[in-house]
Amino acid sequence: MVSWKSIKLLAVSLIALLLLAGCTTSEAAGTPSNSSPNLEQASQSQPLVLTDGQGRYSLGAHIDILEDPTGELTIEDVTSPEYAARFNPPQAAVPNYGYTDSAYWIHFTLDNQTSVTYEWLLMQGFANTHYIDLYTPSANGQGYIEKKSGSLLPVSMRDVINPNVVFNLTVPLQSQQTEYVRIKSQASMTIDLSLWTNSAFINTSNQSLILHWLIFGGFLALMVYHGFFLVSLREPIYLYFFIMLASMLAVLLTYTGYLGIYIFPGMNRYDTVLFPLFIAVLYISIILFSDTFLELKTRFPIFHKTNIAFLIWWGILLLLVPFISYLNLSRLMTPTQLVTIGITWLIGVTVMRSSTRQICFFLLAWIGMAASLVLLLLVRLTIIPSTYFNENIFQLGFIVMAVSWSLALADRINLLKFTTEKANRSLRSSEHKLSQILEGLPLGVVVYGKDQKPTYMNRRSAQILTDPETGKTPDITAGRTIAQAIEHFSFKLAGTEQIYPVEQMPVSKALHGEPAFADDIEIRDGNNHRPLEIWANPIKDDQGNVESAVAVFQDITVQKQVDTELAAYRQNLEQIVKERTFELNAVNEQLQLRVKWLLAFNEIRQSITGGADLSQAFEKLLLAIYDILKAKVVFLVRWDEQYQMYCHSAQEHIPPSLEEIEPEFLHGTPLREQIDQGKILILTAEEAASLPTQLGVCFNDINYNSMIISPLMIHQVPGGVLGIASANTREHIGLLQVELIERITYDLAGLVEESSMLDQRRILAALEERNRLARDLHDSVSQTLFTTTLLTEVMPQVWRRDPEQGLQMLDKLRRLTRGALAEMRTMLIELRPSAVLNTPLSELLSQLTEAVTSRSGLPFQLFIEKIDVLPDEVQMNFYRVAQEALNNVVKHSQAMHITVSLSETPFDSQEKSSQKRRVRLVIQDDGVGFASGSEKPGRLGMGIMNERAAAIQADLSIISEPGHGTQVTLTWFGDTANGN
Repeated sequence: MVSWKSIKLLAVSLIALLLLAGCTTSEAAGTPSNSSPNLEQASQSQPLVLTDGQGRYSLGAHIDILEDPTGELTIEDVTSPEYAARFNPPQAAVPNYGYTDSAYWIHFTLDNQTSVTYEWLLMQGFANTHYIDLYTPSANGQGYIEKKSGSLLPVSMRDVINPNVVFNLTVPLQSQQTEYVRIKSQASMTIDLSLWTNSAFINTSNQSLILHWLIFGGFLALMVYHGFFLVSLREPIYLYFFIMLASMLAVLLTYTGYLGIYIFPGMNRYDTVLFPLFIAVLYISIILFSDTFLELKTRFPIFHKTNIAFLIWWGILLLLVPFISYLNLSRLMTPTQLVTIGITWLIGVTVMRSSTRQICFFLLAWIGMAASLVLLLLVRLTIIPSTYFNENIFQLGFIVMAVSWSLALADRINLLKFTTEKANRSLRSSEHKLSQILEGLPLGVVVYGKDQKPTYMNRRSAQILTDPETGKTPDITAGRTIAQAIEHFSFKLAGTEQIYPVEQMPVSKALHGEPAFADDIEIRDGNNHRPLEIWANPIKDDQGNVESAVAVFQDITVQKQVDTELAAYRQNLEQIVKERTFELNAVNEQLQLRVKWLLAFNEIRQSITGGADLSQAFEKLLLAIYDILKAKVVFLVRWDEQYQMYCHSAQEHIPPSLEEIEPEFLHGTPLREQIDQGKILILTAEEAASLPTQLGVCFNDINYNSMIISPLMIHQVPGGVLGIASANTREHIGLLQVELIERITYDLAGLVEESSMLDQRRILAALEERNRLARDLHDSVSQTLFTTTLLTEVMPQVWRRDPEQGLQMLDKLRRLTRGALAEMRTMLIELRPSAVLNTPLSELLSQLTEAVTSRSGLPFQLFIEKIDVLPDEVQMNFYRVAQEALNNVVKHSQAMHITVSLSETPFDSQEKSSQKRRVRLVIQDDGVGFASGSEKPGRLGMGIMNERAAAIQADLSIISEPGHGTQVTLTWFGDTANGN
């Protein structure tokens, strides 16, 4: 097998050689028309001097060219002085202008210095030139003689029958003669003019004919060879390859001009339709062949889809052939060819990683063909110059590709042959292994023919059917039919003495084409009962006809015993599952009751503010317990502080009084002693009625069956009990219900402890408030009154001595008393919270700032607007934030000036149901300030101010910098319609 490394080396070498050859011939031929000229430029080309001893002359360096975009110029026009200066020499030895709609005029001058040769042949080397006209000066020197030819004109108009256009040209000896040529073509405009002697042309033409006919013959031989495989094997890949060979041959014959000259004379006039048609069919067949050959549909689906896309595009181009001009088709097909070549190359490289030999042949063929064809397409696109090598190397690439792909197909046949032989050996080996496997199976296997007689039986079949007591054994040589075997081995319906019907036997059904199964068969011979389980399946040929049937069976005696045990186990398991399901349902029910209790408890708990709320809370909680536990009566007795009782029952029941049941829970009673142990008591109705105080008698009219008494552990000491009279008997009160009652009792006890703590906190808070007010009275009002007293005592003396100074003291006395009055008003407001809610916020801020001024002497600047009434909670929190901020200013800021502003402004809102308003409070000082983030948590009251702002969903902003003071801004948004 060809290795990947050798193919890669060969591919690189081939590409390098082709590129080197293309570059070498490009340098030798000159540069293309769209590049800088390599030939020596002149205003007019020099005449071509014809001498003896040379049979061929290339005219590329001796011609001048004029482009005619309109195609309407005549010989009279181009020979006039006006156009003479417009002719320019070409920039390449073989001028190539690509696909163009312009006509081109060429003129050249021949200087015949030969001694005997005056008859010459002018040949256009590019055979696919549609129209070419030669204008030779007339003998009298008046005008020009016109000759028309071209690949689309009849062959009869040609001077010489040749695939290329050849004109007879007469040049008198020892004279100069100027010739004009007009070329018009929708194919590539390649001007490859050369001058030949008759002898040189005949020799070269004969060699070319022989070479081309050998190439065409080779293609025909390959077509016949692979046509034989197509007829014999009838595989699509050979059809695609045959079409590809035929289209390659057609493209070569049309492109080189042989089709319309030698094979079908006159057919050349249809080249503009046939050539693009052959090109499209060629690439469609290449794509189909490569897709099938490389098995892309199964191995590489993504590449298969890519090929489908290219097939669709080429199909569209094929349909457009009759409707689009040859020029436009060429412009569409040429880049499409390059892309198709590149994609097919990439797919081949990717697939080649499998390194199979036929894929290596495929890629090798595609390397040569693609590289040579790319050179030709690049010439047509004027990217590289037109040279003999670049123009004709694709023919060699076609041959290499056809031969290599033929080798790949031949190798594929060898591989198929090898695979078939390998498959046959594997099949024989598999049959041998299958026989060994069947012999080792713990199941009986019997194969029956169409005559209902066995043809194969494994060892286990003989073991199952052999009966040592009766001596019956199976024997294939006996040739028993199915009915005879049933009778011989006593096959009967399970549990009966009835012979098993032949038509119901699984193997009989299988021989009629129906897979079957049965487990109601027993071998009953005397006391020997062996149940059997039989499967049977038909074996069919390719046409679906039943050839035989295979039956598999086993003795299921042990299985039947196991099935009986499994049935008993299943019944037991179902009972266990039923019990566990009942338990889970009970747990789920108790969990739902616990969730219901927690929801009710948490809702009531949130309304508790102290011990004063417990009575109402217990009433609601007992109602919840009554509903959750479906109790007859629920009562709660407390003795932690004093004896209290709460009870809830049906409306028709009159609950007992505290005096009736209190004696039962006094110290020293048997029931109290049990309660002090902290455990739940469950009493029957009789046990409750037999207590010394006859606790149960109090509930006789509600017809209960048990009473549950749960201790209320307050601070880990029994401080009461929760009693529940239930309709359930003591035996039906489960552990889950007891745990739920314990949880309820625990929550009730926690509620008592929590209310006690709330009462203690309220007392401590009131005490702290009184202490604060006392400090404020001492620091502000008391000091002010003391100062006022001193002033009133000395003011008479000062007045008599200096009335002006006395007036100043009187004014100071007025300010002190006014400040004291504002301070007292502020304290009175704090003592009466309702006063904060009933006083406008602007007035509250005025009193607050006046009180701070009297206490600290700091000057204030107020900008307070009259605003609408605020909600109570909003007004209270605005006042408290202002109070805290002003206290911080007095204590910490060392400010010289304070500004307080209160404003209200409307703002736009997307909600059109009510108009929005914005209320903003700003307190700013010019004190020392502080760095952001340097304050400690809890200092300066910031945490309290943030909590108050969050409580009313307001925005609080505190901006401060060292040395630039502090600004506190509180902004609240609300509705003007309802004040929310």
